[in-house]
Amino acid sequence: MKRQRFTALMASLFTLSAVAVLSTFSGQALAQSDWPKRPIRVVLPSGPGGTSDIFMRLLSDNVSKTLGQPVVVDNKPGAGGTLAATLVAQAEPDGYTLMMNSVATHAIGPAMYKLKFDPDKNVTAVAQLAYSANILYVRKDSQFKNVRELITYAKANPGKLNYASSGAGTSLHLAAVEMGLRSGLEMVHIPYNGAAPAMQAVLSGDTAFSFENSMSIMGQIKGGSVVPLAVTTARRIPQLANVPTMSESGAQGFDISSWFGIVAPGGTPRPIVDKLTSAFERALKDPQIADQVSKLGADVQFMPPAEFDAYMKSERQKWAAIVKASGATVN
Repeated sequence: MKRQRFTALMASLFTLSAVAVLSTFSGQALAQSDWPKRPIRVVLPSGPGGTSDIFMRLLSDNVSKTLGQPVVVDNKPGAGGTLAATLVAQAEPDGYTLMMNSVATHAIGPAMYKLKFDPDKNVTAVAQLAYSANILYVRKDSQFKNVRELITYAKANPGKLNYASSGAGTSLHLAAVEMGLRSGLEMVHIPYNGAAPAMQAVLSGDTAFSFENSMSIMGQIKGGSVVPLAVTTARRIPQLANVPTMSESGAQGFDISSWFGIVAPGGTPRPIVDKLTSAFERALKDPQIADQVSKLGADVQFMPPAEFDAYMKSERQKWAAIVKASGATVN
């Protein structure tokens, strides 16, 4: 009799546990299918008016209409973008906190900063959105008419060619480091506090050249104040179809780009990620948005989550080697 009562008790407990588990899973599934119920915040690693800010605001209305909730832009600049990246990595994985990330935050940042999160575990890829080239430029009356002339001079005069950057450890500084590594050059880096003073140093002749992102420099190129010698991507870009790539110009195998994507906290449920991915993909297919992105100097490049995640990992490996070679450190 006692054995029968014990068996009945255990069966009852098992049934209750199973019901509880099923109820939990059912509740989670219902919550995910119901998502979103409130505004979605997209954290940006730059201030208002920055490249990612302009880009995200282009997308926000379209994404909002698809998801049926407002998409709110939240600017959190600081610490090379790691402030925003940390905030999002540590947020609740409920789909209501996202980040527009970039090469700076999730490729260069892990090699430059001691992060408070693991980019392999605490980040969920949603989609890559676009990429843009960096441009090697000189002032309009420069003695260098192409990159080969610049490389030839630098090889003949080691340590005598100065170049400017917007700061040590930026993708623009590291593009010059990569150029030096691939071409065997010894050049002098002069870092400035931002792109504007770096460009002024080139225009004044204090430095011979610099790199700048195509989204930031297109106006000066069209205005004729600077001359683009090469783009850093593997292929030429439509906006500057007559400008050769670095690889074509003598720096064989050179392939560096700035890119933008959307990530969520690690552990964000797959059904929510899928909805987000679809919403951003739909926005990028809007001809007006694609045209505006092109006018900014970038190109739409959509990648789904798995592909984008693999790409970010490969980018971290590539930039870690360049950062190490540069000797750049965070003070």
